[in-house]
Amino acid sequence: RAEALRGCVPRKDRAGRARVVADVERMREELAERHRREREELGFALSLENDTASERMPASADASTKAEAKAEVETEAPAAASKAQVRRRRKQQREAEEAAAVAAEKERLAAQPSARELEDEALRRALRPLGLVVHVVPPDGNCMYAALAHQLARPGIDVAALRALAADRMLRRRDE
Repeated sequence: RAEALRGCVPRKDRAGRARVVADVERMREELAERHRREREELGFALSLENDTASERMPASADASTKAEAKAEVETEAPAAASKAQVRRRRKQQREAEEAAAVAAEKERLAAQPSARELEDEALRRALRPLGLVVHVVPPDGNCMYAALAHQLARPGIDVAALRALAADRMLRRRDE
């Protein structure tokens, strides 16, 4: 009825709209007062701020009856959601499902050896009969020179010396 009253007044009629708003507010207050009186007549406990199932029971009701009524109220279906709320809820469900799928995939992949681990193991198996081992070189930008220095194993040859030798050689033979 309040919406019908609001629709009857033209948008530009501010005074008319103010009257309608005041009338709607007055009707709401009258309805709240009528509900309060009806509750008092029926002997229900009142609490406008905390209107729970246990407070809507008559004062003579025992604790188990109040608990049952409270459980019934909590299981009631919520009011119809707006389209935006439904979209948001569906989006959240979709995102949660995607996150769960990603987490499950990560767990599955973590349980299996990676391609690198498989390749390293195959290389170690091939080198073991030859009495050779894999030497790990840190990937710091000097890895090629560090690997050469390790394989050459000569005194006085380190990464810096090898880098300088290679740079000097390239500078002297630019035309090649």
